[in-house]
Amino acid sequence: MLVAELVLLDGQPALTREQAMALKGVELQVDRADFPPADEDEFYHADLIGCEVIGQGGARLGTVVAVDDHGAQQVLRLDDGLLIPFVEAIVTTVDLAARRIEVDWAADWR
Repeated sequence: MLVAELVLLDGQPALTREQAMALKGVELQVDRADFPPADEDEFYHADLIGCEVIGQGGARLGTVVAVDDHGAQQVLRLDDGLLIPFVEAIVTTVDLAARRIEVDWAADWR
């Protein structure tokens, strides 16, 4: 999966292997306005952070503080440490405008 592509300025030579390796671990920042639009039912992690998560029976489960990727699926990490798989079978609604995610998850499932 391509995460980012660095483009050299016009007229500059391509980076050598050594110059490219020197960039390992460098943190890059991108303006949100430069993100391509997400497809339907796709979400940027940054857009999910801060969303309130509501579980079964309208129970407030917490607020998303991170979205972790553990290989098999992505996981919502809530402010109280609760982890909820971000999969279609569990996440029933994502309303970014309302900053709300509804899940089929009980408050006592820890």
